[in-house]
Amino acid sequence: MIIDGEFQMRVRAYKGSTYSDYTETITVRGGEGIISGPKASATPKLNKTKASIDVGKTVQLKVNNTKDKVTWKSSNKKVATVSSKGLVKGVKQGEATITATVGKKKLTCKITVKKSSKGTSSNILDSYREILNKNISSTRSFALLDINKDGQKELFLNVSESASSIDCDTIVYSYYNGKIYDSTVCGQIYPSYISSKKGIAVAGMFSSNEWVDIYVLEKGVLKSIYISGSHLKYDDKTGEFNTEVYVNNKTVSPKERAKSDEAAGIYGSKDIKFYEVTKENIDKYLK
Repeated sequence: MIIDGEFQMRVRAYKGSTYSDYTETITVRGGEGIISGPKASATPKLNKTKASIDVGKTVQLKVNNTKDKVTWKSSNKKVATVSSKGLVKGVKQGEATITATVGKKKLTCKITVKKSSKGTSSNILDSYREILNKNISSTRSFALLDINKDGQKELFLNVSESASSIDCDTIVYSYYNGKIYDSTVCGQIYPSYISSKKGIAVAGMFSSNEWVDIYVLEKGVLKSIYISGSHLKYDDKTGEFNTEVYVNNKTVSPKERAKSDEAAGIYGSKDIKFYEVTKENIDKYLK
């Protein structure tokens, strides 16, 4: 028992009958206990235990007080994903738990993903409004569609030179990383659009050919992820034209195509309504 004064003690660790060399020196003061010596190792901690982000946005998680390898995992990748470096990205509205494993220790962060408010952002709608005001015409129509179901709408603009023309460019304007991008998805006929399980489906027919093409957005640009259809193919042996059915450029039976289309969510969806590009419609739907 230390009553007064300062004393130095050398520390030796024992395990059973085995002991270590003297390794550390601590200073003890009477009435206060240890006042100096080796610092205890800091406990690994996450920089955040909860966070809220919008769909498409990211938040950086990191484990402090460790140089050991960290393994990251998301409890629901459909809501939020996490990279090998702890970068969390919101995928769709909901909640997910991100777990960081350091050795045998598990650290968690609750992530709440909110529906993005970007679709109603005034600057994006102002950009769409400017585009439509330059395309006011009875031969042109538009619709606002949320292609990837991420809360942000895209502008579809059908452009035809005349009411009787079968040629029609469908231009899709989208917002990504502070810029407006455009993609042309059809340049032959006036297509119809339906919202599928996976994205936006464009259905068209020309002469003896017909098709359905599903698109998603990647960094502001439309990308086709599924296509099916049919066309007439000439048979050299019989001298006749036969209907050939295909899915993703592979010949299949009509039954196989129907099954694939159903899995893609094409059936049972409603056509998307387009509106003539007029000043009244622009003011009505872009607000």
